[in-house]
Amino acid sequence: MKRLFRLTKPRMAVLAIAFAWGLIPPVLSAAYSDEVLFKSGQKLVGEIKGLDKGILTFKTDETGTVSVKWVKVVGLSSPRRFRVEVGTGLIFVGSLEKASEEGKAVIATERGRVLLSLDSIVTIAPFEKRLRDRFKGYLDVGFSLQRAQSLTTFTLGTDVSYRASKWDLSLSAASYLSKQETVGSTSRNDVGLNIQRDMKRRWVAIGLTAFQENAELGLDRRLTLGGGLGNNLIWTNNMVLTAGAGVIAVDEKFSDAATSVQSVEALIMGSVSAFRYTFPSLDFIFTAKIFPSLTDWGRVRAELNARLSYEFISNFFFSLSGFYSLDSRPPTEGTRKHDYGLNSSLRWEFK
Repeated sequence: MKRLFRLTKPRMAVLAIAFAWGLIPPVLSAAYSDEVLFKSGQKLVGEIKGLDKGILTFKTDETGTVSVKWVKVVGLSSPRRFRVEVGTGLIFVGSLEKASEEGKAVIATERGRVLLSLDSIVTIAPFEKRLRDRFKGYLDVGFSLQRAQSLTTFTLGTDVSYRASKWDLSLSAASYLSKQETVGSTSRNDVGLNIQRDMKRRWVAIGLTAFQENAELGLDRRLTLGGGLGNNLIWTNNMVLTAGAGVIAVDEKFSDAATSVQSVEALIMGSVSAFRYTFPSLDFIFTAKIFPSLTDWGRVRAELNARLSYEFISNFFFSLSGFYSLDSRPPTEGTRKHDYGLNSSLRWEFK
């Protein structure tokens, strides 16, 4: 009798890769037994995908992936491990167990069980063993064409973050290109890497490095490296307000300068995020970074960014964003001090 399927070495390698990346999940992990109980008395059994911005994402075989308001949940349980954050800044990693009373949750951590009020929980994220399951992020693309002025603009933005029990790693990139026949082209590019260590009482230690290029300001390159401390002043399911300060080292080269210039700057930063999960579903974020120079007294740089997003399909957003850049005293004379822009785009989020 001939064998219908011969397990050769190449096929074994393909199967091994597929199992490692979850393309062919093991049979024992195919079905999830997570439970969510609602105020109405309804209970769903399936897979808890996570809690973010006041919305709990849940997946069942019958309904697929659904999003429900966190305020409607009175209980939940799962044998899987999750990273649970509360508004006070505390972080717990463990499985979810049923509490004896509604509106509570028990987190079974390695150090013991912790009883939490559901109202205090702001994020829940699966803490899987597979490395790729700890990533989340977005891809943002915008394009416009104006025939009358022969103007073409293109924007591209992305952010990918990795979350461990106490650490957050984030890589972001943004690019803006504008081309006009009578004026020429101009570009603006930013790439940043942030490392964050969660501490007690909503404090975080931050390490950051970035690369910038801005043709409008005559900036060929700017490299920064530094760190500081931050605090989540307000952290709820509707709003997050953060503030921080630090010091960075700067190496920058302007197009009109023969050599690069090194300096040290203070860093003052803040951000506010607000969420609305009733129709229309809106997401707003504003960030500000101010850089007073410590080696060139009187020079101040600033970077302001804002974005308003509307979710029209699950994980797909229409976004309106803008930026403003200021350099009060560029190293070379005749260089522009301001740059700003406003654009619209489509964004896809993955998590």
